[in-house]
Amino acid sequence: AVMARRPQGAALGVDGRKRAGPSRCGRRGTAGAAGSSAAEEHRATESGVVFLDVDGVLAPFGGDAPPPPPKTSDCSEFFPPFTPAALAALAAIVDATGARIVLSSSWRASDDAVRAIRERFRDFGPPLATVAFETTHPKKHMPRQWEIADWIRSRRPTRWLAIDDEPLVDGPPENRRYHHLFRGHALLIDSASGLGPHHVQPAIDILLREGA
Repeated sequence: AVMARRPQGAALGVDGRKRAGPSRCGRRGTAGAAGSSAAEEHRATESGVVFLDVDGVLAPFGGDAPPPPPKTSDCSEFFPPFTPAALAALAAIVDATGARIVLSSSWRASDDAVRAIRERFRDFGPPLATVAFETTHPKKHMPRQWEIADWIRSRRPTRWLAIDDEPLVDGPPENRRYHHLFRGHALLIDSASGLGPHHVQPAIDILLREGA
């Protein structure tokens, strides 16, 4: 398995999670943030939505210690690699459900990080190369559950799933706020191993469930 690394230079958000800070290979920005068109908002309510974390999901930690700062300004050194198994599992979920991806990871706060994700999806090929892709708000940093709930309240998707390595249903006290909303809509990933083939069918079942 490919051992992944946490991005360095992160700052702590109000919820104590690592947040993507200004990278050494570019400036902090709002790539993927975007105001969405009315047509895009309509598609988001009709198609399935996968709220996607990165660290511990596409880039599992595997027990590694954080790496030292990169020696160059090359973004490929700065951002941890995604495992082939995680990308294949995500592709299978998207292929079976037609879901769009909404990046809920703290990576959304960095232009370079979002660019790296898009490039890796393009390199993987269909369906990730062509999947509809946006982010939760890049400047609102609250508990992860609240960030996703903010997008859901605004866009009201009919079918959705949150894939994350932190609890979104139970877990810390702040998760009581939207506990009812996330029950049956969250897939908790082991951060040491990441997203894998055994997660594919449960994800598909949630996204295609009647009345989801």
